[in-house]
Amino acid sequence: MPTAAPPPRAYAAVDLGATSGRVMLGTVDGGVVRMTEVHRFANGPRASSSPGASPSPGVPLGWDIERLFHETLVGLAAAVLAADTEGRVLAGIGVDSWGVDYTVLDRTVLENSGHDASVPFSGRVDHHRGADPTGPAEAETAVAAARAYAITGIPPHPINTSYRLRAERRAGASGGTVLLVPDLWVFLLTGVVGAERTIASTTQLLDARSGRWSPQLLDGWDLGAFDFPHPIAAGTVAGVTLPSITARIGADAAVPVFRVAEHDTASALAFAEPDAGQLLVSSGSWSLAGVSLASPVLGEEALQAGFTNEGGVGGTTLVLRNLAGMWLLEECARQWSRELGHPRDPIALVQEASTRDDLAAPVFDVGDERLLAPGDMPARIARLCAESGQTPPEGRLGTVRSIVESLAAAYADVALSVARLTGSPVRQVRIVGGGSRNELLCRRTAERTGLPVIAGPAEASAFGNLAVQLVAAGEFPTVAAVYAAGGSAGGGTLRYEPAAASRDAAGASSVGPASRTGLAPPTSDASHTSQAPHASQASQTPHPSPASQAPQAALASLVDLSRQLGRPDRRWAVLAEGNTSVALGDGRMLVKASGASMAIAEASDFVEMDGVEVLRLVDAPAGGASSSAAHDDDAVRALFAVAARGARRPSVEALLHAVCLDIPGVEAVGHTHPVSVNALLCSPRASLLVEGSLFPDQIVVLGTDPLLVPYVDPGLTLARVVRRTLHDRIAETGAAPKVLYLQNHGMFALGADTAEVLRITEMAVKVADVILGSLAAGGPTFLDAADVARIDTRPDELLRRAALRRAATPDLPDPPDPTLDGATPR
Repeated sequence: MPTAAPPPRAYAAVDLGATSGRVMLGTVDGGVVRMTEVHRFANGPRASSSPGASPSPGVPLGWDIERLFHETLVGLAAAVLAADTEGRVLAGIGVDSWGVDYTVLDRTVLENSGHDASVPFSGRVDHHRGADPTGPAEAETAVAAARAYAITGIPPHPINTSYRLRAERRAGASGGTVLLVPDLWVFLLTGVVGAERTIASTTQLLDARSGRWSPQLLDGWDLGAFDFPHPIAAGTVAGVTLPSITARIGADAAVPVFRVAEHDTASALAFAEPDAGQLLVSSGSWSLAGVSLASPVLGEEALQAGFTNEGGVGGTTLVLRNLAGMWLLEECARQWSRELGHPRDPIALVQEASTRDDLAAPVFDVGDERLLAPGDMPARIARLCAESGQTPPEGRLGTVRSIVESLAAAYADVALSVARLTGSPVRQVRIVGGGSRNELLCRRTAERTGLPVIAGPAEASAFGNLAVQLVAAGEFPTVAAVYAAGGSAGGGTLRYEPAAASRDAAGASSVGPASRTGLAPPTSDASHTSQAPHASQASQTPHPSPASQAPQAALASLVDLSRQLGRPDRRWAVLAEGNTSVALGDGRMLVKASGASMAIAEASDFVEMDGVEVLRLVDAPAGGASSSAAHDDDAVRALFAVAARGARRPSVEALLHAVCLDIPGVEAVGHTHPVSVNALLCSPRASLLVEGSLFPDQIVVLGTDPLLVPYVDPGLTLARVVRRTLHDRIAETGAAPKVLYLQNHGMFALGADTAEVLRITEMAVKVADVILGSLAAGGPTFLDAADVARIDTRPDELLRRAALRRAATPDLPDPPDPTLDGATPR
C-alpha cells in the first residue's frame, strides 16, 4: 500500500521583548509564507526580592522567569492547536529575546536536565537596568575598555554581561554555567545546554573575529570559574522538547527546537546582506541603527562614535548604535494615564500628533542615559530640551512630536556617522519593528535624511526567527528566499519618499562621502511638518520653509559646515553651542536658529534674515528712535520681526554674524567654543593667541592679524563692540582678520566660503594646542616679525592659499605659478 503523505508543517516563533512577548505561527502554502499571532503577553521588570512586586527605587530588578515561561508554554499550546485545526503538525520552535541578561545554572539544575520530571526553574535573571553604574570603571582596572572593544566590538556600558558577572565573582560567586535568556528557554524546553552566537555577541565576552569566547577577557576579568557553552551559528537543531513539555503543549510527538538568531535584533535584521549603503533601523522599545557588514569594525573611531558590533545571520556583523525608541512614548503614555486616571494609547497619541503641524518639536538627545529608567518621562524630556537652550514641547501632543522628531534626527545622525566610518554613502533607510508602523516617524526620517525609507515588517524579530527555522528545516534554500516569499507576513512593507526638494538640496540622493553635504537637508521645518508624502506613492512637495527658499547650494554647504563644526569627537561645540551663517546676496543671510544642535543640523535649523535690517539694530543710537533695540530682549524681538515669515527664532548672536558678513570678502562665518581655544581664552594667557605667529601654516590659513576682544555679554552690546573694533583694525591694517577671539567665550572664523571657515577653525584649534603644549616646555617662541611678513607675501605661500581654495572649490581655474616669474620655490 502507498505510504500516506506526511501532514503539512507549521513552525512557532517565540519572540520575547522587554515589554511584551508573543508566539507566532508560521506556515508555507504554495511557496508563500504566512505568519499569524496565536498568543501575546505582557512583560516587564519586577522587584527581585519580591515576586509580583512593582519596581521601586533602590530595589534590585529582575525578570519573572516562571511567569514568562508559563506564558510561552500557553502560546506554544495555542500554536499546536492552531496547527492541528489546519491539519498541520508543529515541526519547529525557535526563541529570540533581548540581549545581555543571563542566569547562572548550578550543578543541581544541570543534573535534573533531560529528565521527564518537570522541575520548576528556581534561578534568577536580573534585569540589566539594575546594573552597577561603576562596573565599567572597575573593570577598566583589569582590562582597558579600548582593548576589550578591539576584541569584542562592544563599548563599555554598565549593562554588559561581562561587568555584571565580574561583580558577581567579586562578591563571592563560585561559578556555574552561564546561559543568556533565549539559551535558558532552549534549556527549559529541551534540557540541552548550549549557546548561540548572535546572543553571545551581546555579552562583551565573545571575540568578534573568531566567534569564540575570548580567553584574554575571561582571564583578565577573573571569570574562569564560570562555564560558557561553545557558541554555535544560528540555524541548527538544539534538540527536541522534553516529554513533560511535549505533554504540556498538547503535541503528539516531541517538537524540534532550533537555535535561531537568538538576539532579537539579529532576528529582526535577518534579511540584511552586507551593504554599507542601507541604513538599518530596528525600532521597538529601543532603537538600534547602523549597517550590516561582512566583518567587524573594531577601531578607536568606531568606539568613540558609540557603535557596537553584534552578530548577524550568516556570520555578518551588525555595526549599530543603541538609542532609545518607542520606550519614550510608552513611558509618556504611562505617566499621562496615571495623571488622567484612564489609559492613553501610544499609537493613538501619535495619530493625533501627526495632524498638529502647528506644534513645535524641539530635538533632544535620545541617547541620554537619563532616559533609560522608568518614571516621569515628559518631565525629563522637557528638562533635556531646556538644557539645550530650547523651549520645552507644548502639552502632550507637543511632547509626542518632539519624541518622533528626535528619533528621526538620531537616525539621520547615525546615517552620517556610518557613512564616515565605512567610507560608503547611505542610499536607503530600512525601518523594521514596531516603529515601522509609526507613519509620522517614517515620514520624518525620510525628510530628515533625504533618503527613501522602506518600513516593515513590524513583527520583524518573529519573522526573522521563522525565516531561520524554515531554512534549517529545508523548506527554503536561503533566508533571502523566505523574505521573497513572505508577502504581507509580519506586516509587509511600505515605502516613504522624501520630498524632491530635499534631495535636490544635497545634489545627490545619498548620505556620506559621495554627497557633498553628507545628509540631504529636508525642505520642511522640523517644528512645522507639512503634509506627508504618502507611502508607496509619489511624494508631495511640501510648502517650503523660509530657509529652503534660499539658494540650495548655499543652504547645503551651510548644513555641511555646521555638522563638521559640531562633530562630537572634535569638542568644538556641544549641545546647542555655536552657530553658523552664510551671505545670500542683496543683504540677505542664513543663520542657525536658536537651540539647534550643529552636530545634527538640517535645513530647517536655519533662518533667512534681512542682514541690512539686522545691522540697523546694531547701528541704531542708544537714544534715537530705535532705542528700544538698545536692550538685548528688545533686540531679539526685533530680530524675530525681520526674520522671514514662519521661521524659527534666530539666536541673538545673529547680530554679530551680520556684522561679520558685512565685511568685504566675508561670505561665511562659523562660531565655536573649542576646548583648547577656550582653555586659553578663559585664562590670563589669552593674549598668546594674538601675540604672534608660530609656524608658516598658521600664517597661510589664519593670516597675521587675529583679533582678541575683551569679554562682553553676547548680544547687542557685543555686536556693537566688535563692529567698532573691526572698523578700527581694517582702517589700521587695510585687511580684516580671519579669526576673532572673544575672551571667556569662543572664536569666530571669517571665510570667503564655508570650506575656508572650516580650515580657519581647524588651524586655530591647532595653534591653541601648540601654545598649550609649549607652556609645559617654557612657553611659545614666536617667529620674528620680518619672517612673518616675508612668509605672508612669499609667492609660493600665495600659491598654497590658492591651492587650498581650489581643493574646496574644484571649479576654479588653476592659478598661475608664481615661480615662473622668477620667484624662488620653497
